Amino acid sequence: MEKQNIIIKKVKKYRARAWRPPGGTWKVAYADFVTAMMALFLLMWINSVKNPGEKAGIAEYFKEYNVTKGEADIKQKIDTAIKKLNIVVNKSDKEALNVRAVFFDKNSAAAKKIVGDWQNQVQLKLSDVSNQVLIDSTDDGAITIQLVDNEGVPMFPAGSSELTPVAKKILAVVWEKIKKEDVKIAIEGHTDAYQYAASGKTNWELSTERASAARKELERLGFLPANLVRVTGLADTRPISSDRYSPSNRRISLLLYYFTPPNF
Repeated sequence: MEKQNIIIKKVKKYRARAWRPPGGTWKVAYADFVTAMMALFLLMWINSVKNPGEKAGIAEYFKEYNVTKGEADIKQKIDTAIKKLNIVVNKSDKEALNVRAVFFDKNSAAAKKIVGDWQNQVQLKLSDVSNQVLIDSTDDGAITIQLVDNEGVPMFPAGSSELTPVAKKILAVVWEKIKKEDVKIAIEGHTDAYQYAASGKTNWELSTERASAARKELERLGFLPANLVRVTGLADTRPISSDRYSPSNRRISLLLYYFTPPNF
């Protein structure tokens, strides 16, 4: 009997691996790329804004934004911005684009910066009468520039609406800065408590005529009437000194609005 060769076969068994979906690393990379592009376009848009007030307003928004407050916080900030910009939601996009920069309040960085710029202008060009040019901001976002009388240095002769050389000098310096900026202006005339009934005028007529004289001087310098909000005479109803007869109450107030002014 012939001897048979024994053949042993070894069979390797492969365990089937569980199916896994394709890797998602590319998705993360793509999301990062899109986010970077959005940030780039946002930066380009902000950089294209030429109005300093608009840039300051944008800076104020992002400074106060808090991502941890989520969607409710975003909605609240949008609603607040709409109210302060005087935008009505049913207005056309064209009208909305014409809205100027907004100061969120008189203590905002935007308002303080512009007040500081005006004060620097006054100190540089009007150092000899800088104590007669008062600059501040109001609760509705206006920058106020007040030309006040000082003993012996009036803005108008007593009982007159004719500007003195000092008043014209101040208005000329104010105009140098106004003409470089996109603002609306309101002009107010004020008097002290002395009455000038003998001349046939009350303080109401006198304060109105003085405000109008300031308007005419600005227009002579180049100010466009289309950018005028109002001209008002307030007589002695809004003194800035506790002494109602103080020379400082005799003044002209220029209210500069760097955004759409409120309705009057």
